[in-house]
Amino acid sequence: MEALSGVFARTVAEKPEETRTPLQNAILALIVDDHESALVAIEKAIQADPNNPALYWARGLSQPELEDAFKDYATATELAGGKAEHYYVQ
Repeated sequence: MEALSGVFARTVAEKPEETRTPLQNAILALIVDDHESALVAIEKAIQADPNNPALYWARGLSQPELEDAFKDYATATELAGGKAEHYYVQ
């Protein structure tokens, strides 16, 4: 998994930032353990697409507080029609 994340990070990093989506920027920030930047990027993505459950799941991963993360996971599950199996963090 670590090798795969390195390949992903290098591949996306070669593109100018304006060609990446906010979700891609958030994932890259999480890979390098920059949760603050991830939250900024994911907030931008949620503003653009507030009904996308994957964005709330990603924000849950970025949250510094466990309670906030659980709220985001609950929102993701609700938006996904109650189907949470895609959002389990193992």
